[in-house]
Order: sequence, then structure tokens, then C-alpha cells
Amino acid sequence: MRRIIALLGIIIAAPAFAGWEEMVSRGGISLFLDPQTIKVSGNTRNVMALVAYSEPLSNGARSIQGAMEYDCQDKRLRTLTFTHYAGPLARGQIVSDSQVPSEWGSVEPGTFAADALDFVCRQ
Repeated sequence: MRRIIALLGIIIAAPAFAGWEEMVSRGGISLFLDPQTIKVSGNTRNVMALVAYSEPLSNGARSIQGAMEYDCQDKRLRTLTFTHYAGPLARGQIVSDSQVPSEWGSVEPGTFAADALDFVCRQ
């Protein structure tokens, strides 16, 4: 019986990790994207992203999961939705969330956003 419960736990937890690929990690911050969620529409790409922090943010969040939109032609991005989690890897209590898209912002070279834009725009 314990084996069945353990197996069910693994099966249930698997979608939380399914598809996440670490794009870059530096300075106690790691960026993960799920390539299976990339949607192409002309020059734009939508993708699910996860940012993990080694130390909590000022609001207590240790990770942020969200839907991002990248404009490959104009090299800009915006957040479509996001959720801050108290635990690592989008786990634990929800600290805050938003379903309101942000304004478009430019992507500066050498940033996490530039690494993500390069990856999703190759798709």
C-alpha cells in the first residue's frame, strides 16, 4: 500500500516539473522556461516561465511563475500573468498574483530577459 501511495505522489507531482528547462542561473536567481508551452503568432511568442530565488524577495516570495509574451522583431516583452509563491519552484502559499498584462518593456542585452527572448524567438 505504501508503494502505491508513493507512486501516486510521484505521478501527481510530475506535472509541476514537466517541461521546465533551466535557461540561465546566476546571482542566486534561476530562470526556467517550458518549451512545450511556446505559442507562435507572427513575430510574438508566448511561453510559461518560472523564476526561482535562493533568498526570499521583500514580499516573502521564493519563486514566480507566469505567462510571458515576447516580441521577437522589436525585442521587447511583457508579463501576461504571474503568481508569487512563498516556496521554491512555484510551491507553497501564494503571496500575490495578477491576471493583468503589463506594459511592453525593452529587453536589454545580457539580461535574463535577453536569454529568454533569444531562446523563444528561435522556435
